Amino acid sequence: MFPSTLPEDAIGSTEDPLPFENVVEHHPEELFSGGSGRVIKNKPGQLTLNKNITEMTQDQQIKMLKNRLAKVYGPQAPKQVQLESVIDLIYRRDTFVLAGSGVGKSRIAEMYWDLFPKYKKPIVLVLNPLDLLGNNQVEEKRSLGISAINLTKMNLNETVEKDILKGIYSFIYLSPEVLLNNAIFSRIFHNEMFQERVSLVVVDEAHMIYVWGLVASGKSKKLF
Repeated sequence: MFPSTLPEDAIGSTEDPLPFENVVEHHPEELFSGGSGRVIKNKPGQLTLNKNITEMTQDQQIKMLKNRLAKVYGPQAPKQVQLESVIDLIYRRDTFVLAGSGVGKSRIAEMYWDLFPKYKKPIVLVLNPLDLLGNNQVEEKRSLGISAINLTKMNLNETVEKDILKGIYSFIYLSPEVLLNNAIFSRIFHNEMFQERVSLVVVDEAHMIYVWGLVASGKSKKLF
């Protein structure tokens, strides 16, 4: 059985969650060899991971991830695809995960989000093909003590906009309709403070990007 809430140090800590005190030398040849995605450069002012995490060796990163995962979810060991994907994200690589149901793909974003100091209010933005999927994910996050919201044309108003810009929600789910056709979300997305807090953009059912028209319209370049 998993704990119902995140540990206090993962929710309200004002310190970076670093399991190793000393900065270690970075060894590029030890990185996960499967990472072949584009490496994204940080924008000025954008929230970044502490160098004590990014400069760990791969073995140290894996140990750190397993330790933190055990505190949040219990003794269940993380899957290899989860570890490899999070390590790719640590190094700011575009990451594509092709895996079946039940593998725990949604946990990858949680594991990565958990590496950021919570007082800096990191945000994970998740694009979902269906509102129902977003609602289910919100309930799952709340069961872990993680604040989340599923934005729809019915609930996205100026009050919600203010809450988002305050950093109240850690995981924000939305549909292509809200992403492409909602003036309030467009205002949120282009807000400088919001942009600085976004630590990860996730597309659930990534093959749908073409169906949604993000590629043809050129909006995928702005999103990613």
